[in-house]
Amino acid sequence: MPSPCLLLLHLGLAKPPDYSVLSRRVAALRSDSTTVRLLVLDSLLPRQRLSLQLGPPYSQMLSDARASGEPIAVIGVNQRTGRLLTRGVEVRIESLSHFMASDGGFASHSTTWSTGFRAIDAALVGGRRCEVLLPEGVRWPPNERTFEARVRWLESEATMSVAACEALTDSLAPLVGEWVALAKETQRERSPGQLDAVLSDLGPLCEMQTADDVAFWIGALINPLPALGAAREIRAFLLEASSPALRVECVRRALEESIGRMREQPPGPIEVEPSTRRTF
Repeated sequence: MPSPCLLLLHLGLAKPPDYSVLSRRVAALRSDSTTVRLLVLDSLLPRQRLSLQLGPPYSQMLSDARASGEPIAVIGVNQRTGRLLTRGVEVRIESLSHFMASDGGFASHSTTWSTGFRAIDAALVGGRRCEVLLPEGVRWPPNERTFEARVRWLESEATMSVAACEALTDSLAPLVGEWVALAKETQRERSPGQLDAVLSDLGPLCEMQTADDVAFWIGALINPLPALGAAREIRAFLLEASSPALRVECVRRALEESIGRMREQPPGPIEVEPSTRRTF
């Protein structure tokens, strides 16, 4: 009996795999550096999901990247300084579709733009970290919000021993549990089930294998997208910090500060650190 894939191909219900796309993706994964399409959106951490509606030039770039299979990355802004970061993450396009209004039809702003691209609903998931390589004489930040750049992939520290990783997660797990329980009890969520959805995206903390994994996991939890507002913004620091030890200390302090603030404030949404306008 033919395989399901062969049967679908025979019936014309599936397209044959594009091996040139696969070859480019494998080469990018093996290389220490590569050219990627960069989007200036928001600081995104590994495993973190960003869902949003976008028009040109983002919609065109994402559509092209999805069709070509070429890697794309997202960089954000330091909210305190307004400075565009040079570190971000590669992203996986989890979903991409024309923006639909609540009544099921296209929203008024999803009509075709002059470029031929509609507004889109996009869901992007953060992956491996990267740093933009800036050749001498190149202007930074660029004027464009989408552009191509050479990046190098940033490695996490060597995988920790089981005992070391368990010791680290055991030391932080009580703070994480207290923070989640307090955020729910004091009604800090901006939408029903917000934190449960974030935790589902991130997976179990106990499965993290390095100090970096643990720090980025906690950072993505307390600085979720859409913003919760209950913790100091630390994503830019985590992306730019020079060592796993600095990242771990940062998330520990941010957890403790946030717990203290939530205990002091009356129930309901809070804004520990209002977002600043971009100045680049």
